Amino acid sequence: MNTNDILKLFRAAVKEVIEDDRLDFSDHAKEVMEKRNITEDEVRKVLLENDPHEFFPPYKYPYGENPNTNKDPIFSLVSKSYLVAVVAIKKKSSEIRFQVVTAFFASEQSRHKKAGNHHSVEI
Repeated sequence: MNTNDILKLFRAAVKEVIEDDRLDFSDHAKEVMEKRNITEDEVRKVLLENDPHEFFPPYKYPYGENPNTNKDPIFSLVSKSYLVAVVAIKKKSSEIRFQVVTAFFASEQSRHKKAGNHHSVEI
């Protein structure tokens, strides 16, 4: 399976999770989204229309208040307007759920803007 196959699978999983109402928003995400005037629909659109920009395995997410404590894999996706959605993939019982961890507009100094091609991920 190559990267393109994995990205197709990721896109299909995102679509299915959203259609089946298995996309959750953490309390932190809800709080920062409200402060930043970002809607859940805007985040859903980022997830549906963009490929992952970054991937972090469990316990390897180096950002936030408690770095490297993520129990679940984390992906970040970036829209053309540089709205960043960070999502964890969780397995609960027998179903896969996605949880939005945070969302923000990338600043001029952000690694999300500096990357140039902001739709690249090493999987």
